[in-house]
Amino acid sequence: MLKFVPGAPALLADEGRNPTLIVSDLHLGFEKSLAERGLILPTQTFRLLERLKLLVVQNDVRRVIFLGDVKHGTSKILLHEWSDVSSFFTKLLEIVDRVEIVPGNHDGGIEPLLPRGVRLHSVKGYAMSLRERTIFLMHGHTWPAVEGFAAKELVMGHHHFVFEARDSSGLRMREPVWVIARWNPAKVATSYLTAGKKKTKGDPIQAFHSIYSVMVGSPQIIVLPTFNPMLAGTPINSPSHQEHIGPLFRSKAIDLPNAELHLLDGTYLGRLSSLASR
Repeated sequence: MLKFVPGAPALLADEGRNPTLIVSDLHLGFEKSLAERGLILPTQTFRLLERLKLLVVQNDVRRVIFLGDVKHGTSKILLHEWSDVSSFFTKLLEIVDRVEIVPGNHDGGIEPLLPRGVRLHSVKGYAMSLRERTIFLMHGHTWPAVEGFAAKELVMGHHHFVFEARDSSGLRMREPVWVIARWNPAKVATSYLTAGKKKTKGDPIQAFHSIYSVMVGSPQIIVLPTFNPMLAGTPINSPSHQEHIGPLFRSKAIDLPNAELHLLDGTYLGRLSSLASR
């Protein structure tokens, strides 16, 4: 069973006595990029750590999974990351038994920064068994591994979605949101086969199964909000949301008009089709 943590951009996977905490997009060191533009802010790394530790203690968590973009630097390791990232995980391992990372597009070269005890998964994600159900966990900047197409639930980050509202005077509000959607199995199979340059005829779902021995399902897709409150978000209900990053959303296979949006406090906003450009 998956459930939102009330008031926090975090998900709990109930495995019995001790649930697993799932978060995404910390972007440790983001404030350093602002300093390069003249905006000087204190480090946010340990504020994020304290926020995470509070959730761990409150929910009796023994395992934490990060769905990518742990750090903010992309293809190379930045100087401050040698101390900040290593210290962050060392301190986290003092209060939990297991820490796992599904790398994102900002996590290039992260492995030497991690203390012993942190498990690094494939960038294409991995399947997590939860009470006889398969949940696929990924960042979202790549296609999932083929087994992800058969999962009952698919959880990702990467997009930093927010809901944007404006009043008649132009005042604008943006709030992070949970996005819950499904994909069109035929469309997602076609897009994946096309991306892999697989020539097929007839039913794309059967073609996918013939090639990969996996039957494409219709999973519930959950997109996590960013865990770092300083990060700007992408307004999912404005015209700009048409240009998403990541192959799943670019494929147009995800049924966004019927996607359901929830605020962090659990407030149900409605389906995206009824909330566009407010």
